[in-house]
Amino acid sequence: MAIQFAAVLPAPPPVASDWAEVASGVLIVTVPSGEVITLATEKAAQSEERLVHDDRFVGPQGASVPLEFAYIDDAGNRGASVYATVRLLDTIPPVAPSEIGLKSIGETPD
Repeated sequence: MAIQFAAVLPAPPPVASDWAEVASGVLIVTVPSGEVITLATEKAAQSEERLVHDDRFVGPQGASVPLEFAYIDDAGNRGASVYATVRLLDTIPPVAPSEIGLKSIGETPD
C-alpha cells in the first residue's frame, strides 16, 4: 500500500524578533523513490496550517522519509537546518460503518 503524506513545518520561533527576521523557508524532502524535492515555502504557510502538500509525496508503507527545513531572511540568508527522518505508517482508520441494530430472531418462554 502506498502512503500519501504532507510535511509538517515547524512552529514559528517563540521570540517575536526571531520570527520577524524570517521571510520564507526551504523544505527538502527525499521521497522513497530517491527523488529529492526542494520546495520554497512562504512565511504565511509557516504560521498557519503548517502543512506542505505535493503530489510526489508518496511512498510505500514502512519507508523512511528524510526531511530538512531552514528559514530564509529577506536578504536571502539561509539559517541552520532542522532534520528529521519519519517512517511512513498507515494511520488512517477505515470508514465507519453506517449503522448497527438488532433483529428479533425468535422467542423463548419465560
